[in-house]
Amino acid sequence: MNTNQPNSDPALSRLLHQWQPVTELPPRFNDRVWQRIAAEEARSSASLWDVLRQWLDARFRRPAVVLAYVTVLMGVGLTTGYWHARLDAAQAHSELEAHYVQTVDPLQH
Repeated sequence: MNTNQPNSDPALSRLLHQWQPVTELPPRFNDRVWQRIAAEEARSSASLWDVLRQWLDARFRRPAVVLAYVTVLMGVGLTTGYWHARLDAAQAHSELEAHYVQTVDPLQH
């Protein structure tokens, strides 16, 4: 059962319509609101480079994390370089073999 029917008490309705809250805003409230709006606009209009720099700053604050990251990158770089050098050496070896065979027997392809 709903006992809160609108207009059930005309005096209460009149009192509620006349009531207005009396509150005072803190000092410099408007200034702080505009400062927050300006800060949010500046943050939303930040360039991709600024966002990347902030992300890197947040991730690499500790030297141990930087050292681990650099160590992993060095390991990946050295492994990739070694693998690439082996492929190049194998290709050069194959080409030299073919050249030697052609030098010894010019009719063989």
